[in-house]
Amino acid sequence: GNFAQVEANDFLAAAVKRDVGERIEIEAKYAGYIERQRRHVEAHDRDDALTLPAALDFNSIRGLSREAAEKLSRNPPRTVGQARRVPGVTPADARILAVMAMRFATAVVPHDRGHDDGEADSAG
Repeated sequence: GNFAQVEANDFLAAAVKRDVGERIEIEAKYAGYIERQRRHVEAHDRDDALTLPAALDFNSIRGLSREAAEKLSRNPPRTVGQARRVPGVTPADARILAVMAMRFATAVVPHDRGHDDGEADSAG
């Protein structure tokens, strides 16, 4: 009986070792792909949260598909995420809008900001 137990344990140990080895091999093989996907999802989520300028003229944006420009002009979205969900807006269109939104977010326009600050100060 004892010999059979040892043999069973050896068999089990070999099977576990093989499974763990396969799993490590699979994880190593796909690690780069999984990491790229994770970064892609993070960038997607970050883009979705970007605010689009209120007076954005979609027809003047270079590279934006005509269909996207028409649909977005009809019902202007407030964020890239909202724009992305409009039928006819391609992933490339959404990426262009994200780049535009980032440019607007980083552009400092002193007279506009001063005007906004003035309104906020006078309100209270």
